[in-house]
Amino acid sequence: MHVDDLSSDDEEAGNATGRVPLHWYEGYDHVGYDLGGGKVVADAPSDALAQALEAQGGGALTVYDKLNGRNVVVSARELEQIRRMKGGAFANRESEMYGDALDVVASATEAMPLSAAPEPKRRFLPSKWEAMRVAKLVQGLRDGTIAFLAFAESMWANDDDDEEEETRRRGPMHVPAPKLALPNHDESYRPPEEYLLEDDELEDHEGLVPKRHDTLRAVGAYEHAVKERFERCLDLYLCPRAMKRRLNIDPESLVPKLPDPKDLKPFPNALCRDFVGHDAPVVALACSPDGQWLAETRATADGAGSLRLWEVYTGRCVFASGDLAPGPFAALAWNPRPEHGVLLLSASDGVYVVDAKTARGGDAELTAALLAGPDGDAEPREGVAAWETLAGDRPGLRVGLEKQARTVAWHAKGDYFVTVSPEALASLQCVVHRTSARDSQAPLKRGDKGGAVQAAAFHPSKPFLFVATRTAVRVYHLTQQTLVKTLRCGAKWISCLRVHPSGDHVAVGSRDKRLCWFDMDLGDSAYKTLKYHDKALRAVDFHARYPLMATSADDGKVHVFHAMVYDDLMRNPLVVPVKILDAHKVAAGLGALDVAFHPTQPWLFSAGADGGVKLYHAL
Repeated sequence: MHVDDLSSDDEEAGNATGRVPLHWYEGYDHVGYDLGGGKVVADAPSDALAQALEAQGGGALTVYDKLNGRNVVVSARELEQIRRMKGGAFANRESEMYGDALDVVASATEAMPLSAAPEPKRRFLPSKWEAMRVAKLVQGLRDGTIAFLAFAESMWANDDDDEEEETRRRGPMHVPAPKLALPNHDESYRPPEEYLLEDDELEDHEGLVPKRHDTLRAVGAYEHAVKERFERCLDLYLCPRAMKRRLNIDPESLVPKLPDPKDLKPFPNALCRDFVGHDAPVVALACSPDGQWLAETRATADGAGSLRLWEVYTGRCVFASGDLAPGPFAALAWNPRPEHGVLLLSASDGVYVVDAKTARGGDAELTAALLAGPDGDAEPREGVAAWETLAGDRPGLRVGLEKQARTVAWHAKGDYFVTVSPEALASLQCVVHRTSARDSQAPLKRGDKGGAVQAAAFHPSKPFLFVATRTAVRVYHLTQQTLVKTLRCGAKWISCLRVHPSGDHVAVGSRDKRLCWFDMDLGDSAYKTLKYHDKALRAVDFHARYPLMATSADDGKVHVFHAMVYDDLMRNPLVVPVKILDAHKVAAGLGALDVAFHPTQPWLFSAGADGGVKLYHAL
């Protein structure tokens, strides 16, 4: 077979001038310049007559390379290769497209595998021990020494039963006694100097006193040596021992994997401002929908109450009054509509709807229209509650109730609000009021089961009313007047209730230090129960925009949680504790009484029994 030398080691260097147009050098004796700057002289092309003679004589063909400026000699074999490649065939005649197949598998068939990887070779032969065992069982069945039923039960018996039978037959498994502890420096007759005790240390020392002796013969006899050996012998042959199987479980694997709090920012974690007032306990607080104003109520020593209005961004108190309504005050809520600067205040003689004087321009007219009523008259109406129009510097409405309302809550549209009076009659404990129509209704005519009503809240988008008794939370459909669901958290006394802005989740706090998170789509039981506080919970609140939740308790601490609710219904909510704020001091058994989030910023307001109102922001 002819072998062509296709190597390019001896090939001459071509033109290094690059792709420069050759017509630039027409009329010159060179075709470019080399790396040293010298001219590259082109060879003179052979004339056509010489090429024809060479081709006729069967010799090689000379081709002129215009780019490199030289004559290239093409042999007859190279011409044949060029013609074959242009025709789509192999360059050499000796090359074949399909070569002879090589037999890579041995033709001889092996009877046994070359390795024992699948299974050992002894598996191909019957076991003589199994044959002896089977023969013994067959002989016993024939002789009648082995009953067939007993034999069948033994075949399908549990391994644990066999172990118990073996234990009864042979007795309990032998467990060796623990070895004696090795002697330490206290029992040495030549302890190091640092283990010797001074005279003042002997009184507080327990056990053997280390002493130093020159020789072992100088060591005195131990008076309790015989007694200890005798007790050791009794323990060896009289003390029963049993083998206990312990689960080898890593405690870290039982702890749920929670994300790092640094990855869950922003959340309130640093004290920004302290709204200083008198030392009276702050009962309740509320932030305006625009986040500019903060309202808080305090309980004075004489049993009255005072209302204060603060500007959040400057910390300035713009209003402070103690004669706005007869105290003491129990609850406070700001109208959720930004155009209505209205405060809802629970006093001793009823609920007051007060103009906060924070609305400007057209919002002030809307606030006045809301408080004016349907026809603008001031005549009270008879019914569940008595409505009365108040005049003065801060006009408003008074809703007379049988007993003082402990909690109040607005509807998301800002017209309806609900009041809860646990000490009233069963049918008047939960009352729904409408401000624009000056009308009140008691949806629970016969009261509610489970004890007195403790709190109530509206659903943000559906006509649902959440009513919390001491032990359960019931969800009512106000339009159909039916019971939708009953949420049972297992608490002894529910103290607070808050509905998530999405409406699908509810947080319930109790006096037995529990916080129950309910998912309305998962069922009636609590999805998650948190128990982080040391005393009874007083308030719980959700942020309107950020995935944040905060709780306050009588231990004076405020706990901040990352509460993420996903849009994907297949993912459960993520509740992670991120910060514990030591906000207030405990006074008369009470600590942090109320918490409220800023509507637009990740800020948190807290009110305590020590008379402080604190603002925490995110760093």
